[in-house]
Amino acid sequence: MRKEQDVGVYEQVGVAMTCRSYQEYVDMFSLTDEILAVGPILDVGAGASSFTAEACQQGREAIAVDPLYQMKPEEIYTKGKREIEESTQKLAGIAFCKRSIFTGA
Repeated sequence: MRKEQDVGVYEQVGVAMTCRSYQEYVDMFSLTDEILAVGPILDVGAGASSFTAEACQQGREAIAVDPLYQMKPEEIYTKGKREIEESTQKLAGIAFCKRSIFTGA
């Protein structure tokens, strides 16, 4: 049986593949046009993010690197689908445990 304080804990194993948009990165890191114009941009651990592609579309010099890129596109797709399925199950389990605690079910 899980301890009550463990309920609601999302255990991340390994490194999750991310897929944030350009705007999400701008917001998250408070990036301004002045900061982005300073020089070339290196997106380390870029995952499936569109940040670098969108930066390049804006005329910025940017490159993305990630160990994930050693994989074939089909493998990346399969990995992404598997991560979505696993995270959905974990979140559903957390929600169920919280409902059980609060409702006494």
